[in-house]
Amino acid sequence: MDEKLQLGECEFFGGVIRLPKQNGHRRLNAEGSARKKNKQKPEIMKTLLSLFVISMMLFTENANAAGFESAVPLPPGPWIRIELIFHRPSTDCKTGFGFCFDITAGIERPVAGNDQTRCPVKAQLNERNQLIVEITADALASYENGSTLPYFKDKGSITIQDPYTLSPAACRALGSATPITIKPGNYPVSFASGVYTVILQL
Repeated sequence: MDEKLQLGECEFFGGVIRLPKQNGHRRLNAEGSARKKNKQKPEIMKTLLSLFVISMMLFTENANAAGFESAVPLPPGPWIRIELIFHRPSTDCKTGFGFCFDITAGIERPVAGNDQTRCPVKAQLNERNQLIVEITADALASYENGSTLPYFKDKGSITIQDPYTLSPAACRALGSATPITIKPGNYPVSFASGVYTVILQL
């Protein structure tokens, strides 16, 4: 074979270019492999994307089944004014110690005397799904002749025995689209600047 052909050059016969068969086969094989690889790349990417989507769906379902909360916290709701009756719902809010709420839509009622049957408080639903209730010492002293104040004064917690679900109007005012229920349990109480703060975990 001519040395030029061995070096991969072409020979001319009547103006027609002929390539050596061996080199031609190598070139065709190389081009075919390149095309095959280019076709495989989109398929591989589609497969990896599908596996990622399926994995995320399975993780989300497992997290929901396990009762995990969303990693993205919700913003706190507005502070609203609520009137509170400190009696047990199981007694129709007439006796015992508990929480019965009634929204007042921001209307300020004057406090006169020490025989008030409703205690004005401030409430907010925070980003931790906690209902924060603030009650002034003066308001407790004016509510039913101060009979409820001993449940808060110098106490680190209060005990709620009955569950209580707030009215739909109160839930909407607090910024919640779902019912808010206070569960039985012990809840921490703090006191600062004449205000008692109760944190109710919902």
